[in-house]
Amino acid sequence: MDNNKGLFTAIRTCLRIVPWRMRSKLIAILLGSVGVALMDMASVALMLPVMELVSGQSVQSSVYLQIIANVVGTEDVQTMLVFTLAVVIALMITKNVLSAVFRWWSLGVMAEAQSAVVHEVFALYLSASYESHRKRDTSDIYQTLNVYIPGSFGIVMLGFIQLFVDGLSALLIVVALAAVSPMATLLALVVFGGTAFLMQALLRKRTVRIGMDMRDVGLAGWRYLSPAVEGFTQVRLAEMEKDFVTGYSTSRREGNMLGRKSTMFAELPKYVLEVTMILGIALIAVVLFATSDEQTAVAVLGVFAVASVRIIPTLNRALASATGIRAAQANAFGLAEQIDLLEAEPGRHSPEHDDTPFGFGDIEVSKLSFRFADGERSVLDEVSVKLPEGATIALVGSSGAGKTTFVDILLGLLTPTGGSVEVDGKSIHSNPYAWRRQLGVVTQDVYLLDASIRENIAFETDSSRIDPVRLEKAVEMAQLTDFIAALPDGIDTVVGYQGARISGGQKQRIGIARALYREPKLLILDEATSALDNETEAKITRTIDALRGKMTIVVVAHRLSTVRNADEILFFSQGKIASRGTMSELVERNDEFRSLVELGRLS
Repeated sequence: MDNNKGLFTAIRTCLRIVPWRMRSKLIAILLGSVGVALMDMASVALMLPVMELVSGQSVQSSVYLQIIANVVGTEDVQTMLVFTLAVVIALMITKNVLSAVFRWWSLGVMAEAQSAVVHEVFALYLSASYESHRKRDTSDIYQTLNVYIPGSFGIVMLGFIQLFVDGLSALLIVVALAAVSPMATLLALVVFGGTAFLMQALLRKRTVRIGMDMRDVGLAGWRYLSPAVEGFTQVRLAEMEKDFVTGYSTSRREGNMLGRKSTMFAELPKYVLEVTMILGIALIAVVLFATSDEQTAVAVLGVFAVASVRIIPTLNRALASATGIRAAQANAFGLAEQIDLLEAEPGRHSPEHDDTPFGFGDIEVSKLSFRFADGERSVLDEVSVKLPEGATIALVGSSGAGKTTFVDILLGLLTPTGGSVEVDGKSIHSNPYAWRRQLGVVTQDVYLLDASIRENIAFETDSSRIDPVRLEKAVEMAQLTDFIAALPDGIDTVVGYQGARISGGQKQRIGIARALYREPKLLILDEATSALDNETEAKITRTIDALRGKMTIVVVAHRLSTVRNADEILFFSQGKIASRGTMSELVERNDEFRSLVELGRLS
């Protein structure tokens, strides 16, 4: 029972994120289910007068036959039989047509609801604060979007709807049978209901365990697949292909075997209930012939036989739905957990924001401090500095000195725990969205879409929104013109997955062009040349030098050649600016900086 309560709580959490416009449709599904079940009951109930007519009962001995005789205006048995069968057939056809239409519509509603939830959850992932995103396991995102949501809506919730429809149909058929013969109905409930209950009792824990195992196996498989694809080069160099293939295929095989068990457990009740139906009808026949006259027994037995043909498939579907729900309930638990975590995360980025333009000028950093929520010490400790507009500023220092965190705060990705970053007296964190529109960023590992150079520079999924004037200007400033002109497809050349078809230097130039396409007032280069060879790095550096004075440039680097021409170098150490000045000034003033240069860690 506690597990069921937990499942219903998880479902309520999942439904919480369904848009309100969809909820009325979900209610309509339940109401439509009632209509389908009522037609099912009516078709079974009408079989009693049919069987009474076939067994030769007189019109006067049956209330149902008297009603039919009044409707058709005659007591002629043949006329009454034809009329009643016509009504039953019409009702069955109507019911089945409406059931098919209703099923199609309800599947569409659930598919729409599932798509809406995918949209909402993915939006929550992408609107998370940068600090929350850094802690996220990629496999959780994959599992939630591709496994938890389809399992929660396509199996669990759709299963509950099917269970409601079938359960209500079975209940109303039982009500109709009870009106025909209470004793035979009680016997049928004991036989069929007892069998169904016993099957569920035997399979319940097993199906739940299988569902949990399938979730874990799916997650394990992703942890082999993702690194093998994303880290293809490292896997190849380490000759680990066999290990990753074996690991992934093993997890998939385990998943397939679990799926086999789950399918078998879902279908097992069908075989048992078919045998039970035969034994149950035989038992009911014995009781009916022992307790009533032959005509009544034949009529009632006929109704129960027809009802069994209707109710056994209904029970089969209901039991299969219940088994499927238990096997897939791990998905609902997983989705509910992710929704709770996402909604509880602080500092969420909102797509609805102030579009007021943000001014630009000197960047004033005052007593800037930052500590991660799970950190034991401050990464930045009361850093104060002025970044003049149009200047080129280099940030250097050992790993962990605070450079990257300082840049992340400049980008508006992290919010300082103390101090401020202001432009013209206004904090950049008062409207980070407007502030970021003025920024261009080039990182060490430029992310490229498996798309054309044009789409990669604009970083735009809709090519109709690409500005050709800005694109041409960015290509020229990044010195990509000759490279693009030499390509057969020019700027429409597809670069491949993560830029696999171009060199590292070309990839970095596309990254620079992407940053310049934004027409930034502040260009941040975060280790943008550290992974390149000396010749390529020198070419990229000359490209960057050509931009000096046209915008404020902040360069994070370890190489002396990259930072030697900066207007000012800020040397970070233990979360503080230990020293600042030109290259020669820092070598003279700061022993740690001079040691790094001499050791080649800044060369």
